[in-house]
Amino acid sequence: MKGTESQRAPRRRPAGGRPPSKRAGAAARALLRLCVACLLLCGALAARADSPPSAVLTCEESPESGSEYLCAVTAQCPPETGCPEYRWSVSAGKVVGDPNAPQVRVDTSHADCESLTVTCKVRWAKLPSLPESVLTKTVKRR
Repeated sequence: MKGTESQRAPRRRPAGGRPPSKRAGAAARALLRLCVACLLLCGALAARADSPPSAVLTCEESPESGSEYLCAVTAQCPPETGCPEYRWSVSAGKVVGDPNAPQVRVDTSHADCESLTVTCKVRWAKLPSLPESVLTKTVKRR
């Protein structure tokens, strides 16, 4: 080998022999965003004990289907307030799954729109004096 020549190390492929797919990348980004929301919520948990509970709404395009979105609310469940109740709605499309669960799928396959609004009303039943939180997320369809 001459001193002016350079050699490159061979490019290594991940286990399995194939580069990651676009779906895997989208799933990884969705997981990262959910982790960020959880970290934000953990910071809120460390807030003053007398502050009201908080919740964060995330919606990501489903890696399996371009017309479905995975939406989830991450909410505090302190012993004195218990876990909240959820009510989901969408401006277009339909909620798939239990509309009272902390996560749902939103099917937009028959929606004729460029964007839609996902809404989740969160209420802590053990704190009737606390107004429900209304969380919204605008989703732009591709």
